[in-house]
Amino acid sequence: MTTPEYDVVAVLRRGIADALAPLTLGEQGGQVHPYRLSSPTAPCMFVTLGDPSVSYDEAGNRGVDLYRLRIVAYAGAVDDEPSQRILDRWIAPSGAASVKGLCETDPTLGGVALDLRVTQVSDYQVATREGAGAVLAVVFDVEVYARGVSQ
Repeated sequence: MTTPEYDVVAVLRRGIADALAPLTLGEQGGQVHPYRLSSPTAPCMFVTLGDPSVSYDEAGNRGVDLYRLRIVAYAGAVDDEPSQRILDRWIAPSGAASVKGLCETDPTLGGVALDLRVTQVSDYQVATREGAGAVLAVVFDVEVYARGVSQ
């Protein structure tokens, strides 16, 4: 499937959020969004760009581009054991609540990508939210290979 150049990142964000949709139905509830939230309510996840964000021409002549995205995940109250248990399930390499497992179930994101890998979890931390309390958080790094788009 070819997507217009300006839509590639938006389509990848939506594909990742859709892959994580089963988490909104689980025991922890929560929200999964393709974009950063202005007032997130934990538990929640949102997709942002990584650093570096895009490496063009990984295969010659506009063949493949590498997109690096991040899934920022807020579990809940910092000193709350259930929040830590939620993160344990999200970080697991497989299982019904595994971020890696859910994202990699269809590494093509419905045919938009050539391949997708959740490569690491980092920043297990306390995150502060403006106007709200601190939450326990992690960041998942995701690499997505997609066809290079030429005009």
